[in-house]
Amino acid sequence: MLNMEYEIKDGMVMIPEADFKTLTDVLEMKQDVAAFDHAILNADEFYPSELAKELLRGDRTPAHIFRRYRGFTQNDIAAKVGISQGMLSDIERGVKEGSLGTLMALAKALDVDLDELV
Repeated sequence: MLNMEYEIKDGMVMIPEADFKTLTDVLEMKQDVAAFDHAILNADEFYPSELAKELLRGDRTPAHIFRRYRGFTQNDIAAKVGISQGMLSDIERGVKEGSLGTLMALAKALDVDLDELV
């Protein structure tokens, strides 16, 4: 609770240090809540922490990780993208990069942004 003791001197307001700390803590909390609300309103999808950790590990490509997360087989996605299962396997293993058009179709099939695959 704020003490609300203050003094005005030379156009400045002086308050007890404890009140200043309380005010800055409240302001920081309000900023955090506003940032969280903004993130919630503007987020398309939230991923589980396990998926994020798997993406950060980097031992598998995002295409492979998102395909498994979405529950698709390579044949399912290859058919949606219009490529062979072998080509998708090569993309998922990092053997081939795939053309921009293929990656765009892959992102659409996996319901992710293109930048999440590259």
